Amino acid sequence: MKLHGTMTRFAAWFLLAFLADGLISVAAETGKAAGSPIPALDGLRAIVATMVALWAVVIYAMVFLTPRLSKRLLLSASLFALWASFGSGFPLNLWDFPQVGLALAIAQAILGVALVFFWKKRHQPLLHDERPAFTWGNFAAGAVVSVAFFFFCIISLVSTAADAIENHTGGYAQLRPSGFYLEERTFRKDDKEVRLVGMIHVAKAGFYDSIASDLRGIKSAIVLLEGVSDEKGLLKNRLSYSGIAEFIGIASQEKSAFSAQASRALNYDGPSHPEAIEYQQADLDISALQPQTLALVEALAQLLSSKSVQEVLTHLQDKASPLNNEAAMQAAMVDLIQTRNSHLLTSLQTALATSNLVIVPWGAAHLPDLQKDLEKMGFKLVNEKARQALAFIP
Repeated sequence: MKLHGTMTRFAAWFLLAFLADGLISVAAETGKAAGSPIPALDGLRAIVATMVALWAVVIYAMVFLTPRLSKRLLLSASLFALWASFGSGFPLNLWDFPQVGLALAIAQAILGVALVFFWKKRHQPLLHDERPAFTWGNFAAGAVVSVAFFFFCIISLVSTAADAIENHTGGYAQLRPSGFYLEERTFRKDDKEVRLVGMIHVAKAGFYDSIASDLRGIKSAIVLLEGVSDEKGLLKNRLSYSGIAEFIGIASQEKSAFSAQASRALNYDGPSHPEAIEYQQADLDISALQPQTLALVEALAQLLSSKSVQEVLTHLQDKASPLNNEAAMQAAMVDLIQTRNSHLLTSLQTALATSNLVIVPWGAAHLPDLQKDLEKMGFKLVNEKARQALAFIP
């Protein structure tokens, strides 16, 4: 009887906490939708939501360990809590709808009210004493549901990540079931053509080979290269992705066929050919960026130069590091994208004055804004081509 009372109270308090979480979330999301968020309410919501999510894990396990607990009342609440937290509310979180959070909160509040109503007013028991304490059928059903929910969570996380990547890069970077892809888009205006080529620091060698091969087939063009220089030696550590590329068994851009081809052209001292591709450095020197950006790049360079997992963890756990300062990260990322893009746009306009074809192989995050600048100049999208940078299936 003592165990009966403990389990009943545990389940009852979970339902009440689930309802409270829904109501608090509705209030918090309403404030955000009205443009008047309440920080104290957001903090309370985070605490309650975390507690309910962890509580839901225990309730979920208990429902399938013993048939005595009411699946109708407890399984629906626990699955909703797990779906909203670990499942990220998939697929609702992918909708281009600013009030998705409010819709989820309202749904939770309505479900919570309904469950408490059936429990209290319709006298639906939380615990059925007449049922056996354990059955293998109930346990097997739990195992099946758990496996299905696990794969659902994996799919939701991957889909959420894919959506975030595509939104952040304007579709120039795409996560697909077969791998990670980067787009090349061609724009034209009269006799002028600009190709924006999505790039990444590490990829399979074939990705860079494909770009190098395409460039060899062009007779005359200007290629605007990405790559922050350090003429004043401000960085103590050189920013290199070769180590991480070697660790996971792929290629780095700096050691690729594309970079070798560009380097040979930049260092060529012979007579120029009127139909040759001209490579130009179109990036800034790091001295032109803000001090917090320099600090972030230095911290990233130290992280990438780590020789062991322990050294990586040491850098990541350093609370004084810019990598652990969200405000510094955001300010530096604005500098790394917007400031450099402004310089790139000037280089692009200068190149268009002397060449009918300009190719811009830059990181995918830079290209959405540059595309908008091209469209403002009257350029129209005429072609798109995707290259596989990473393959998930060999």
